[in-house]
Amino acid sequence: MPYTSAVIKESLRLCPPNPWGTNKVTTERETEMMGYKLPKGSYVETPVLPMAILERNYGTTALHFKPERWLASPPVDPTHSATVATAAAVDAPAGSEAMSSSTDSIAHISTESAAAVDTNGLTVPDPLTFMVGPRDCIGQSLARMELQVVLAVLLTRFRFHPGAKLRQELKTAESLGQSAVSAIHACAEVHVTMQPAGSQMLLGIECRS
Repeated sequence: MPYTSAVIKESLRLCPPNPWGTNKVTTERETEMMGYKLPKGSYVETPVLPMAILERNYGTTALHFKPERWLASPPVDPTHSATVATAAAVDAPAGSEAMSSSTDSIAHISTESAAAVDTNGLTVPDPLTFMVGPRDCIGQSLARMELQVVLAVLLTRFRFHPGAKLRQELKTAESLGQSAVSAIHACAEVHVTMQPAGSQMLLGIECRS
């Protein structure tokens, strides 16, 4: 079960359902966040996918499918909290106690949930699939449980293999020295669904006997 959870977590990191996160709008006053001044009415976006494949967060294997990174629980490195601070909702005027409290809470929760180690042994942050902090996804526990059940049922009843389009992209990625994840991104445009793209399925499916 721990390895199944790690596979799901790594899959959500590399192919998040909402790769560009959510948008927030600054308040009626100019807001300062992490040293940047944002004019009133500015849109603030949390780039979930770009943050999930940064080497500064996940080391040299950032673009590699590596579930094992989630099976270790080393001491938390608080310096990584800055990488997720932009997930804070800008709902209070700059310098206010409410804004400071919100940002501090999200940074704290993010670092507490970190549970991965890169090739240099450094702690890396939890992916932002369900966001973090007091406004994270309220149904994430149910979603994680459903993912485990659905994955277990599918794998016991079906066999999966790369479709024709994905096989070609995998060959191209290998010839260029890129990871298999790059091929999936190129083929599925980040979103992986059960619907055919241009009449071609990303994966082939066969019933188990």
